[in-house]
Amino acid sequence: MKFRRILAVPVVVGLLVTGCSKPEDKGESNTTPLPASDVNPQDRAALQPGGEVRLASESIGNLNPMSADAAPGLDSFRRAVLPQFFSYDEHGVATPNTAFLESATETSSNPTVVTLKFNQRATWGDGQPLSANDLIATWQACNGRSAGFRCNSGLRFNQIREVTAGASQQEAQVTFNKAYPDWRGVFERVSMLRAESVRDANTFNAGWTTWRKEWMSGPFAVDQYDQAQKVLVATPNSTWWGEKPLLDRLTIREIPRENQGRAYANQEIDLLDLSTSPELYKAAKTVPDHQVRRAAATTWRQLVLNTASTGPVSEPAVRKAVALTLNRSRIGSQALPGIEFNAAPLGNRVFLTGQDGYVDNAARLELTRDLDAARSVLDKAGWKEKDGTRSKDGRALQVNLVQVRGVAAAEAEAAAIAEQLKAVGFQVQLSDASLADFDNGSVLSGGRFDLITMGGQGSRHPFGELSDRFGSGTDQNYSRLENPEIDQLLEQIAAEPALPRRVELANQLDGKLWETLPTIPLYQQPRSVGASLRLANLGAQGLASISWEKVGYLK
Repeated sequence: MKFRRILAVPVVVGLLVTGCSKPEDKGESNTTPLPASDVNPQDRAALQPGGEVRLASESIGNLNPMSADAAPGLDSFRRAVLPQFFSYDEHGVATPNTAFLESATETSSNPTVVTLKFNQRATWGDGQPLSANDLIATWQACNGRSAGFRCNSGLRFNQIREVTAGASQQEAQVTFNKAYPDWRGVFERVSMLRAESVRDANTFNAGWTTWRKEWMSGPFAVDQYDQAQKVLVATPNSTWWGEKPLLDRLTIREIPRENQGRAYANQEIDLLDLSTSPELYKAAKTVPDHQVRRAAATTWRQLVLNTASTGPVSEPAVRKAVALTLNRSRIGSQALPGIEFNAAPLGNRVFLTGQDGYVDNAARLELTRDLDAARSVLDKAGWKEKDGTRSKDGRALQVNLVQVRGVAAAEAEAAAIAEQLKAVGFQVQLSDASLADFDNGSVLSGGRFDLITMGGQGSRHPFGELSDRFGSGTDQNYSRLENPEIDQLLEQIAAEPALPRRVELANQLDGKLWETLPTIPLYQQPRSVGASLRLANLGAQGLASISWEKVGYLK
């Protein structure tokens, strides 16, 4: 790997003299994680037919969900009007959405070959059945081999070698380039579009100026699109063959982010993503007959430790002492004030809390907060304490902790970590990095840090990027750790077709990462959503997908 170098402005943090251990020197402030989802789950019998759900998006953008200009804020709305092959529960487990797929059968594991059998009742808006030709055209548009198509970079159709019709047009055979056990994830954001809607680059890029009836297929259909006011209105699809939707209307309006809080307070929209904003959270709590729904988000925070540093953090014992010192719950709670968030530590780098396969490997390996154990590890490694600081062979136990200046959460995390490390004799030098330098990658690729916090993105399909994050010499391996056992486990995970065995291997990998400590997972961030008290089956989804047919209001 080639690394660019950056300069940082150091600020030396004062030292705290350590004293005798106390009961609070062991364990986390909180170990109870947020729920996997918070959507006010209700059976249909408890809900009344009718009503409207009004949503907001910062941008409507290009209506084509595969376009580079597609607005992410429309993703949940699109699920109501376009085919979705799989449904996901709150644990991230996928099952075929029987409205569109009768079955999804893996017939070969290396390379992965999958046969998708469409529900024979599934049709487009003009009554034409979904067909293999539609899937072929969708794949061809964004598989990287067709010039001129402005495709979203997040699509993974380039993992597919070939799509062909099966025994009939109601069956498609999908052949991947290699063993690809995470194949369901390819269809997660966009499962399939009408062939006609992506037939050529001009139609793909500029043809989605409105929602055409014949291009839609779902429980709802868009029947109004006001381009001037940027408003989309969908009503139940009269030709829908599945479970009848409860709602009469589903509306999404383009509203700038800074105006969404006011729109929610005025009850002009029924759902509001509060992010981690104290202002939005406080305002949402005051709206009558509404509530805040909160679940664990798919984003999380981690501490990266530079194992190639010239400083003491290159020593495994020092990294272990860092892990044993940190109160990760307190770090998360201090980083996100004003939203009544009591963080819980994240104990896994592969799986999120509540996700199928999650094991708290930090607790299993006894690498959770224990200051006496941290002091003992440092003592045995030769880092002797005197007057509250430690040194070895004339070198101080000093680490350079880089904070991203201007990002309040990152600054708060750095301050909390620095204060906690002082308790076992670390000297912490805080260095500033600009947000611009962090975003362009120069801070991480430059390697001029011992410790730095950064975000992580979880997934319903968590195995795909493990080699990029932890493999020897890869660009996203910011810790620079190179370990043959880790590389071997990564190879096994990538090729293993059986999900239970992959989960087992992934937890073996995470256990090895806890032993070597290139990173330390800190906490999973919250997803907070304001919603009407009566609104059911919608809110902070976590890993669960939305079933729009089931969304409605309590009787």
